[in-house]
Amino acid sequence: MSLRLSCPSCGAEHTLHNPGITVIVCDNCDTTLYREEGILRAGTKSIVGEPASNLAVGSTGQVGDRMVTLLGRIQFQGTASTWDEWFGTDDKGREVWLTEDEKNYTLERALPQALPGASPELPIGAELTLASRRYQVDERGEARCLGGEGQLSRPIRPGEQYRFIDATEINGSTQLSIEFSPESPAGVAFIGRDIPAAQVVYAPQAGAALKTPVEQAATLRCPNCGGSISLPSQEKPALTVGCPYCSSVLHLQGAEARVAAKNAKAAPFAFNIGARAELMGQTYAVMGRLMYRTGPWYSREYLLYSEKAGYRWLEESDRHYTLLKPTAIGPLLSDVSGLANKKKIDIGGKTFQLFESGRATLVYVDGALPWLAAVGESNQYFDFIAPPKAYSMEVTKGRELERFIGDYIPPMTVYEAFGKKENYLHPAEAGAAQPNPIGFTRKIAALLGGIFCIVNLNLALITTGSGTVLTRVSSTDFSEELESEPFTISDDAKVIGININTGTDNSWVYATTELVEANSEISVGAVGSEVSYYYGVEGGERWSEGSSDSSRYLKAPPPGEYILLAELEGDRTVPVSIVLTEGDQLTRYPLILALLMALIPVGIIYMYRSFEKDRWDEED
Repeated sequence: MSLRLSCPSCGAEHTLHNPGITVIVCDNCDTTLYREEGILRAGTKSIVGEPASNLAVGSTGQVGDRMVTLLGRIQFQGTASTWDEWFGTDDKGREVWLTEDEKNYTLERALPQALPGASPELPIGAELTLASRRYQVDERGEARCLGGEGQLSRPIRPGEQYRFIDATEINGSTQLSIEFSPESPAGVAFIGRDIPAAQVVYAPQAGAALKTPVEQAATLRCPNCGGSISLPSQEKPALTVGCPYCSSVLHLQGAEARVAAKNAKAAPFAFNIGARAELMGQTYAVMGRLMYRTGPWYSREYLLYSEKAGYRWLEESDRHYTLLKPTAIGPLLSDVSGLANKKKIDIGGKTFQLFESGRATLVYVDGALPWLAAVGESNQYFDFIAPPKAYSMEVTKGRELERFIGDYIPPMTVYEAFGKKENYLHPAEAGAAQPNPIGFTRKIAALLGGIFCIVNLNLALITTGSGTVLTRVSSTDFSEELESEPFTISDDAKVIGININTGTDNSWVYATTELVEANSEISVGAVGSEVSYYYGVEGGERWSEGSSDSSRYLKAPPPGEYILLAELEGDRTVPVSIVLTEGDQLTRYPLILALLMALIPVGIIYMYRSFEKDRWDEED
């Protein structure tokens, strides 16, 4: 049965929609009422601003895969933004909380008890465990409760300061948020998951106009020089704006704009604020530009915005580009701190290598950014690569850990997308996440080249060795002509070999061999071969040149009986033996083919390794 209670301030009656309700904000007098032992005690006034969306207390709508009725709202103000936390019940009667920060939504439920080990002092990267799931603290900060409306299941005190920590499941999808207050020093923990804005569907209240996600003036006057600055339309309100006239960096809070810093000088960028480009199937506009310094090197970032895809970051380094988006997936900060370059780590089921880590300092900013960016502010970063994939972790002020994942985009593709093809400059070095040009096709070519090389080497081994001996002549007397016994060249003979073996010793021998038909004594061909071998000692080192053997291969004459004739000459007589063979296998052809085939994998491997050396040498 429902319970009706009266407001002690104005007498208005309220029907409790849920037995767990502990706080009611009177919609008649805005008094915060606390339910204690069946009665309502009046607290302070609760004045909150209008919600940025069409969500409203009392409305029912679709949140992911369930229907949620909204019973109350708490509004908090942090350092850089204001957000709402909606209390309600789903279609199964369970209490839920829907956090709305601009167009980012998280559906949560409160845990019945405090989380052991939770503390507002936990550093970024600290680990928490809940139901065997590991979480990493990625943000901590403070927020002031502005007030609330409707009915709530937790105590609030308008004006009270809260501390909080947000954690993300390691390589998972759930979020953990813990709020600390004087009433709950041990912290109230909430667990949930992000819900895409397209899956949060609430109809506007009757008579209410459809609200835009962000309402911000289209122009801003610079408090330093008085120049009129146009603010682009985007999903979140601009909090940092660069004045194009006086180079001031402005911070916007509410209707107030103040000069937070000044850019030292204009920085060179390839693409202008407001420029549009189609990248990876989405049309983006440049909202802001940032330049970071790491030691003596500089890198640039473009904040892009698309109505369909939201925000993306286009990183430029050494004329190479990577398009990144936020992600909750990632390793523990403690696992990457102190990790050496090239070391591998698993991120979301994919193996990445640490490419670079260090500290980067923001030295220039312009455009309109939906966060407070301070020139001179530095962050710790860890960049990983698994080309063409890139992954980055950034820790800012020791209070927030952000993760980004994205893809390498060829520089020419980026310039063409922005219509700046005529300004394109080819990168001088390999890019961090640039895919190695030795891709799948070339790797297959290297594999096939290696296979054919092995095949031809085997053919060379198979064909190694002499053919059948037809005849042999030998002598140590160079004054007489040598003549062999008649021999027969068979029908199958394709090649004959003339193999000359000598005992040359710092000397030379010239042998003229001739084949004649045995019956007609007609010559069918003569061949001259020189054999020389010299050696000695010069300057204390031994040297040698030439060989005491020689082999020649000729096309076999027609089959029949033949005689081998030979004449010898030289600078002195030495033993000489001439052997005539048939059926010799020529190994030089498969060897030449093997060498040519070997050049393919060797060349491809060389190019692959040269590119990787260039990639990592550039990082070093």
